[in-house]
Amino acid sequence: MQQEINAIVEENEEKHNEILEEILKAETPDKAKKLGRKVKNFDAEKWSEVCFEKMYEAVYAKFSQNSNLKELILSDKFEGKGFVEGSPFDAIWGVKMDWKNPDIDNEENWKGQNLLGKVLNKVRED
Repeated sequence: MQQEINAIVEENEEKHNEILEEILKAETPDKAKKLGRKVKNFDAEKWSEVCFEKMYEAVYAKFSQNSNLKELILSDKFEGKGFVEGSPFDAIWGVKMDWKNPDIDNEENWKGQNLLGKVLNKVRED
């Protein structure tokens, strides 16, 4: 019985690693998100508990390893401003408003959490 359990665990790990490789090679965030949904036993509640920190780690690494991005996020151009993910489709990472919408500057109009904007703000501060 233990051998069968180990085989199932190994098979799931292999499938997760294959999906992970596909996610890392995804050309767009949307493709990566769709691939992530293929992960067996995905638990949205558990993910919501750690997603901000995991995204922070990834974004911090990206901006600290790329001097152009680091210079951009730290530029005076953004001084006193907060980052906003203007996506009309995303109520978690974005504000569920198009970035061209003139009302996007007013947080009271947001229909989403803007987690990506908050992550970028934290990366800039740190």
